[in-house]
Amino acid sequence: MAELLQDQYNTFLAMSDAWWPDAGVAGEADSVQYHLSARDYERTLTRRNRMEAAGIRVLQFLPRDTKPKWPPYHREIQSALAHGAKSSPPRIIAVPADVSAGRAPQARRTVKL
Repeated sequence: MAELLQDQYNTFLAMSDAWWPDAGVAGEADSVQYHLSARDYERTLTRRNRMEAAGIRVLQFLPRDTKPKWPPYHREIQSALAHGAKSSPPRIIAVPADVSAGRAPQARRTVKL
């Protein structure tokens, strides 16, 4: 489920495709279709930099590869989660996003700090 991620000051960071709060890891499925033009690529880099600056470890995948290449992706995710579990997670507020309706969420949920 997609989640809107905000820092501890309620500053928007990104809408992440996957979020593992206890490890501070976000998963991004970045397709060529929506991230290849110069403008889209710039936005993708800016988003990733905001997330990384807030202490979030970002894993990026191509959506077309998630099924055929699942075993290596699974190992990468497990490794990132294990590494993230060794330190305090970043102070991030995650809000479930209703992407199907294209609406911002109504309530906030605070991730365990």
